[in-house]
Amino acid sequence: MKIGIYARGLSEKTGGSKEYIKLVCQNIGQVLPHGDTVWVIHNSRERLFDPDTRVKEVRLPGGNKLWCDFVLAPQLINRLGIEAVWFPKNVIPFGLKPSIRKIVSVLDLAHFYSELRAYDLKSTWYMKYMIKSSCQRADQIIAISRNTKKDLIEILRIPEKKIEVIPLAASSNYRCDITAAEVASVKKKYGLPSRYILFTGGISPRKNLVRLIKAFNLLRLPDNKPVHLVLTGGKGWRNEQILRIINSTSKVKRLGYVPDKDMPALYRMATVFAYPSLYEGFGMPILEAQASGVPVLSSRSSCLPEVGGDSVHYVDMYNISDIARGLSQLLVDQIERERLIKLGYKNIQRYSWQETARNILIILKDKNA
Repeated sequence: MKIGIYARGLSEKTGGSKEYIKLVCQNIGQVLPHGDTVWVIHNSRERLFDPDTRVKEVRLPGGNKLWCDFVLAPQLINRLGIEAVWFPKNVIPFGLKPSIRKIVSVLDLAHFYSELRAYDLKSTWYMKYMIKSSCQRADQIIAISRNTKKDLIEILRIPEKKIEVIPLAASSNYRCDITAAEVASVKKKYGLPSRYILFTGGISPRKNLVRLIKAFNLLRLPDNKPVHLVLTGGKGWRNEQILRIINSTSKVKRLGYVPDKDMPALYRMATVFAYPSLYEGFGMPILEAQASGVPVLSSRSSCLPEVGGDSVHYVDMYNISDIARGLSQLLVDQIERERLIKLGYKNIQRYSWQETARNILIILKDKNA
C-alpha cells in the first residue's frame, strides 16, 4: 500500500505541531508492514530523515505555504498514486482524487474560542473555515486528546464514530542521560540562574503569562534563596502587555526560540515547570518536564488534567494567589516535589510515539473505517 504524510509543518522553526509530525514520521517506519511504502512530503530545505527504502522523503520546491498546500502537494499526491494520506495539522487541501483516503489530525479548536484571542482575525476566519471543511471531507479524524474530540463533537457537530483519539508523547531525548558538560554548556549559553521556574511556549494571551508573572512576583519563600522565571518560545501575537511586564521584572528571563537540542538540558536544570495555560490541544510540555524529572504545576483547563492525571499540581488558572501558592509549595516542599516527580515518571509510561505511529497507520490502512 502507498501511504502519504503531508508534513509541510516540518519547515516551521519550532512548536508542538512540528514535534508531532517529526516524531510520527521517525517512528512510522518501525511499525510499517512489509510491502507498504510511506511518502513523507514537505517543503523543508534539508533532508530530515535517514534514507529508508520504505519511507521515502519528497521535498516540494517552494516556501510559500498556500502554494504548497493547495497546488504542489495535491498535484504530487495524485501523481504518485498514493492510496491514503495523513494530514497532521488541521487542514486537508482541495483537489485530491476522490479515491484517495484522507485522514486529518485536529490539534485543537482554539480558533473557535473567541475569548482566548489566540490568533489574529484573518487567521481565525481562514482556519475556522478550513478546519470545518477538512473535517467534513475527511474519511477519518484523529483528535490528539479526548478534550479535542469533545470540542469536535460539540462545536463542529462531527459524528463521534468519525473521530479516533490518538495521544502524543514526550520525545525520548528528554528521557536520555545528559552529561554534566552538556548541562554546563547550555547554562552558560543562555546565562541561566541556578534556580528557576520554567515555562515553554509562545507569548500569547491563551498561555496566561500575565497571571504567571504576577504570581511569580508574589512569591515570598521561607528559604530566601533567589529564584527566577525563565520563558522560552516565540513572540506570538497580542504580546505588548506581556512583553512590558517581562521587561519590567528583573528576575524574569525571556530566552525566545531555543533549538530542540538544548531543550532537554533546559528542562533538566529547572526547579519547577509551570504551565497555567487557558487552553491546549494536548499539552506535550507537561510530559517533557516529567520525563526530565521536574515537578509540574498546571491549570485544570481543557486537556491538561487528562494528560497529567494525578501527577501534576493543579491551580486555578484565573487566581493569581493560587498560582503563587502552588509555585511556592513546589519550590520548598521537598516531600511534595519528590512525590510529583515519582508520579510524573509513572505518567509518561502511558504514552509512546511508536504506539502513536502504529495507531495512525492502522487508521490509514483501514479502508472500512
